[in-house]
Amino acid sequence: MIATENNAKKIVDSYIELFKHLNKNAGILEPKLGLNKNWSKITDSLDIIYCGDNPGTKELESQEYFIGDAGIELMHFVTLTNKVFENKESVFFNKTPYSSARTNDIRPNDDPDQIIKKSIILTINCLYKLWKNNREIKLFIFGHSSSYIVRIFRKFLKIKVQNNPDFAKKH
Repeated sequence: MIATENNAKKIVDSYIELFKHLNKNAGILEPKLGLNKNWSKITDSLDIIYCGDNPGTKELESQEYFIGDAGIELMHFVTLTNKVFENKESVFFNKTPYSSARTNDIRPNDDPDQIIKKSIILTINCLYKLWKNNREIKLFIFGHSSSYIVRIFRKFLKIKVQNNPDFAKKH
């Protein structure tokens, strides 16, 4: 049996290491880093990525995304979407892995060293690399439109799309 290389896993492992390095520079940043333990299961067969805002308290404690109150509500959509599109492998990301009880709790003043902003840029780059690895991946992005996290994500996602127009094309 020939072993196949799992590029998606390598991309995510690199992303995690970059976050750990970024987090070392976070000092006393109040939002805590909450990585998703399910990223270890990612393969090149990934069909769809669901991307929310940031992990909440329950997600931080369990190191698993979309298990809090908002995530439970969202699971109905995820289950239906996976069924309609016949997705076999899906994964949850957030715009930033920094946790707060509510998305709107993280404001620009809470990010004096721009750690949250840098984490959002890392996320966009990771999503882009996963897409480049498999251009059939579907990406669903949702969240609170007025929050600091969403505003920063939207700004840098627009830049990524302007520089890589294929990233925004529907397939």
